Amino acid sequence: MWCPRCANPKTTVESTVKSSKTERFRKCPKCGYTWQTIEVMKYDWRARRYLEDLFSEDEEGGRGK
Repeated sequence: MWCPRCANPKTTVESTVKSSKTERFRKCPKCGYTWQTIEVMKYDWRARRYLEDLFSEDEEGGRGK
């Protein structure tokens, strides 16, 4: 991840907190700037439709049995 202060492409993860969201505390070794990031899941509508179709067919005795 790029440093938001000096644009150094090499940064380190100092700490990670995992709960319902993943928080990372990062530090730039070049300028010493620290910041926090939050990891979120990217929602893909195509994947949701595929899974809904897959599970509805399983319940009807279709694919996957």
